[in-house]
Amino acid sequence: MEQFNVYTKTYGNGIKELYLPLYPVNHMALPSNYQLEAFPADAEALKKAEERKALKNAHDCLNRARKTVYSVAVCNDWDYFITLTLAENRTDAIKAYEEVRGRLKYLKYLYPKFHYLIVSEAHKKVEADGRRAIHFHGLISGLPSTELGSLVRMRNGKSRDIKRFRDLGYSVALEVDDRERVAKYITKYITKDLIHLGMHKSSYIVSRGLRRPESHRYTIRADHVDYFRRLLYMHQAQVFEAAFGSKFTFPDLDLDDKQMFDQMFVLCDFFDDDP
Repeated sequence: MEQFNVYTKTYGNGIKELYLPLYPVNHMALPSNYQLEAFPADAEALKKAEERKALKNAHDCLNRARKTVYSVAVCNDWDYFITLTLAENRTDAIKAYEEVRGRLKYLKYLYPKFHYLIVSEAHKKVEADGRRAIHFHGLISGLPSTELGSLVRMRNGKSRDIKRFRDLGYSVALEVDDRERVAKYITKYITKDLIHLGMHKSSYIVSRGLRRPESHRYTIRADHVDYFRRLLYMHQAQVFEAAFGSKFTFPDLDLDDKQMFDQMFVLCDFFDDDP
């Protein structure tokens, strides 16, 4: 009997997401006329193949970054949403990244309870030197008030600046009022524009010690998949269908619902594959 691996993610407040793959375990679902790509013999063809592979790897890198940034953002409590813009070296993306990371690591050294999650964003405008500038957005917590400037009223709320960044450029810190909303907000800054700047491997900066989502895997028999789907719909799951399968989200799931959710695995004759 074929089996499906079902993956759940817990973001600290019960089961939030469940992934049901389209195909069973060890089943590639390749078409009958599928053939492996032949190794290009021509030098020009080989070069194009390598370029395609490099571009695909860069896109895959950004996709992994988006998942990590969202997961870390939604699993932790944050005090401020910040924006950092450098006065110098802003068109040298790698150098700007290193300057910001170095300053954050120094603050972490001074204040061990300080945490940060920062993402890079490329400006749309092209500068005079023909390059695009880079700036940063992110989330921080645990930074003492002595490191923050005085309150300034802005159209979108009260803001402060970060004293340790004054010599680098411009900084704004706005209080966070909705963790999930701001998690989605900073994730959207990780775009394919970073590939052109060579920043796809340096798209975010994160401190150690932050909580990550708990992942869990279950196995379900193929003949129980339809029944399992019906149980998910009964729990008012929001469904997103994609090429890889289905993603179910449970925005209002509380502890009691989680206990009910766990019973689905028993009803469907699940067994836990985790060690």
